[in-house]
Amino acid sequence: MSHGRTAARTALLATLLTVLLAGCGEGEPPSHSTGHRKIVVDAGEEFDLTVPYNASTGERWGITTPAPDPSVVRTRGRRFAHDTPVQPGSGGTLHLRFTARKRGTTRIVLLHCLVHACDGPVDSPSPAAPSPSTMSLAPLTPRPERITWTVTVR
Repeated sequence: MSHGRTAARTALLATLLTVLLAGCGEGEPPSHSTGHRKIVVDAGEEFDLTVPYNASTGERWGITTPAPDPSVVRTRGRRFAHDTPVQPGSGGTLHLRFTARKRGTTRIVLLHCLVHACDGPVDSPSPAAPSPSTMSLAPLTPRPERITWTVTVR
């Protein structure tokens, strides 16, 4: 094989690899944990709020009122990443996903309920009072926690 053909094939292979690998560095959108509650993003940017989560313990997280301004951010759903190694009863990280829409500032408020802390839906303005069946557990049950992120879209 001639040197010219080898160089051409090498160049073609390098070009194909560049095209194939171009999307591999994209990765996940930036994540903001409970320790980083002031977020500044550009319009169109995606971002996640991340919280520790273990469904096996009866724990629940949800967006509550006041709802974030839908003209500033849009909810894109949730994703769960297991801790490793994955074992029965082990937890992980819950990613609540958002897209910044237009310039402005809004707040995203999450309600964190441990087992029996909320009888009502997590997205209600305030958790329901414990039911009579859980009243005996009331002194042992932690109160729901509200965590607020402030999001500024530029």
